[in-house]
Amino acid sequence: MSAAIVSAFVLAALAGGDDPPLGKMPMVTLRIDGVHDEADGRAILSALEHIPNIKLATRPTPSKPLVLLGPLRGATFDLGDLARTVAATQTTGQRAAPSAALVLFYKHHRDVAQTEARLGQSLEATCRKLKGVDAAKCRVDAARKEVHIQLDGKGGAKWADVKEAFPDLEVD
Repeated sequence: MSAAIVSAFVLAALAGGDDPPLGKMPMVTLRIDGVHDEADGRAILSALEHIPNIKLATRPTPSKPLVLLGPLRGATFDLGDLARTVAATQTTGQRAAPSAALVLFYKHHRDVAQTEARLGQSLEATCRKLKGVDAAKCRVDAARKEVHIQLDGKGGAKWADVKEAFPDLEVD
């Protein structure tokens, strides 16, 4: 079993294993831009670890800039808090401040081509309606069947708003 799958099971067990209540953020994947070396990944992971009641399953690296994380019982953070924390992290490669994008998936949809076409036409307009999201940088990665919702480093993004805007996309 891969380390990511084991980590997902551990996170689910620590978080209670139940589906989160509507509006409560589930375990999510963030794509972190601005990870230029291993030290940057460690710095971002360390910053995120300071958020109360968070469980991190992976550390971003230059080759795999993804962080799998989830809220533990009692967690009060939301997507905007995560984005603000990432953006405020002092990294060694400081060419640009690191940033975070929420990764949503559509690989299990019955009609993937139709989903891609719809997302291609409406993604930026939908993202413009979301607080704490940089709509111009949101994108569809058709090769991986992913949608990247670029979070604004100032914070403000809410899981409930994203889920409402994209009800048919998945977090895992």
